[in-house]
Amino acid sequence: MKHTWEIAKACGLKDFASAEAELTGKVRAHAWNTGDGPTALFQYAVRWLRQNDVLLPGITTLTRLVARERERTGGYTDGSPWPSRLY
Repeated sequence: MKHTWEIAKACGLKDFASAEAELTGKVRAHAWNTGDGPTALFQYAVRWLRQNDVLLPGITTLTRLVARERERTGGYTDGSPWPSRLY
């Protein structure tokens, strides 16, 4: 992880852990409001991280975050604001 720290320092980037909670909320809100699928949500997350000068995590970390937050919103893909099943 020393290499990651060096990249972040040289480029003036924040580490992912310091921005993870904010990103989680942003992804959840975006999923809820747009009904976007996993690819679009992943791209949204990467764009947000870049715009906020955050060092990108590994692809698995970001993929799991997106999948978890999409599931929490019900994973609406039909454009409906209502879940297809009740929890």
